[in-house]
Amino acid sequence: MNEVWGNTVNLTRLVVHLSLRSPRQTIYYLICNATMVWRISQPPDNPPFEYVSTTVYKGGERYGIFPDSQWPQMRQFLERWNKEITKPALDWFFYRSALWLYLLLFSATIAAIRTRNWKYYLILLPVLLNALPVALASLVQTFRYLFPTMLISMLLSGYLITRRGDNTTL
Repeated sequence: MNEVWGNTVNLTRLVVHLSLRSPRQTIYYLICNATMVWRISQPPDNPPFEYVSTTVYKGGERYGIFPDSQWPQMRQFLERWNKEITKPALDWFFYRSALWLYLLLFSATIAAIRTRNWKYYLILLPVLLNALPVALASLVQTFRYLFPTMLISMLLSGYLITRRGDNTTL
């Protein structure tokens, strides 16, 4: 690992040189690597993500924190729920941001057309500023980097779709 840190300048030059020598291959690699941003379902030839299982923290005993559930049925339900949502059948809805990105794009377009106000597209600016660097620079498909995209879409898509043209202010 010290060889990498000691040669960062040379490695950067090599990456730039190889990218400029074969830009089609570089673009193809970036598109394939960025499926988390643009593809709704998990590609079949791409292995699924390694999710950290959402379990109850088990290291709290050393600090005097012990599980003492007042509602054990709910705890069991949440543990089952966490196992279910990590299955491939629900992966596209809970762990991939492409659906939510497209829903926000659609909603902003509907609001802009209905109100005849292009300023609704400004809502997309922070989302795109979040998604584009992930698409271009992410070496792994990690859900946490695109969570802001999902959150903004979940919060604003319903509002934008129902927006009427009677008022031109945001």
